[in-house]
Amino acid sequence: MKRSSNRVTVWVRGQDAKRTSRHVTFINTYADPQITGGDNQRGATGGRLSQPLEVTVKDANNKTIPSGVVVGFSSGASGVMFAPVPGTTVYIATATDTLVTTQPNPNDPTTVATASSPSAAASIFVQTDRSGKARAYFQLGSTPGQQRVAITVAGTPYADTFFRLTAADVESADAATIAIADGNGQSAGIDEALDDPLIVIVRDAGGRIVSGASVTFTTSSGALAPPESRDPGTENGDTSTTHTSRFIIVNTDSTGRASVRYNVGDLAGSKQVFARINVSGGRTKEVIFGINGGRSTPTRDTTRDTTRDTTTTPTLTLSPTTLTGSPAATVTLSATVRDQTGSVAPGIAVTFTLSGASGGAVLDPIACNE
Repeated sequence: MKRSSNRVTVWVRGQDAKRTSRHVTFINTYADPQITGGDNQRGATGGRLSQPLEVTVKDANNKTIPSGVVVGFSSGASGVMFAPVPGTTVYIATATDTLVTTQPNPNDPTTVATASSPSAAASIFVQTDRSGKARAYFQLGSTPGQQRVAITVAGTPYADTFFRLTAADVESADAATIAIADGNGQSAGIDEALDDPLIVIVRDAGGRIVSGASVTFTTSSGALAPPESRDPGTENGDTSTTHTSRFIIVNTDSTGRASVRYNVGDLAGSKQVFARINVSGGRTKEVIFGINGGRSTPTRDTTRDTTRDTTTTPTLTLSPTTLTGSPAATVTLSATVRDQTGSVAPGIAVTFTLSGASGGAVLDPIACNE
């Protein structure tokens, strides 16, 4: 073997003629992890940074090490979370796709991450790809200030190599207006993703773009995913509708923009995607994307025209409030949310919970299209 880093495949053939293989990576002298993306980002407390954290692993000769090296990401900050980048190989602990949170055994199972699986965890272990890179998304903790992310390579910590990230209170970003920049009015068939991402732009009171502002995207139907996801709900050929990420936080980039991908899901009809920011005074501003003919807010320059002020204590009306009927009967429950002016407030999440029921009572959702 020449004096360089190499990846060796070891295999054995069983009595059933099937071959089982394992990979071993030999690193020349020592591993040299280098931060190649995502450092020095700034965002709102509790928000996911827009760019993934990226580490490239090289050896003593500055040669990129072949794929399959295990890189760990962790942080001591309170409330932080890591999420896999779709398409990367991550280690899992159970069949339910729970991320490994301690150094994995080389023979532990792995999975290729999708737009919604595995779920986020307090730390993450990722295999490097063919270019020697390991990537992961980072959600900032709840405490403002600098938050460091440490890395390990094959279980070895590198104290001098870490990410420096900054969390700020949402209002400190001076976000004042939000407007639709692109992606409104698109159409797609059942279980299909939109061709283009949904993009908003955030500005301050003086009309200047705001970077690092936390934008919350929500929908009542379909699936949302980070902008890097090629097709939420259909990653890696999975065309099922189990990917139902209906809530995602994205920070604006250096151009003041934040974006998401959207899959319309398995229900036909018009759809809406809401994008919301927090502004001063404990208020929120919101824009609405209309999909498949769904109603949207107009894309104009002023806050008055492009946003809906959701500062209020909304009122909730239920119908019916008392249920009577024979066993196995089907009853439709409806809830209407109105703002302080009495106007219907679309896009507000309402949760129905069944408690104290017996005899197999269940709740089934009904698609509501305007």
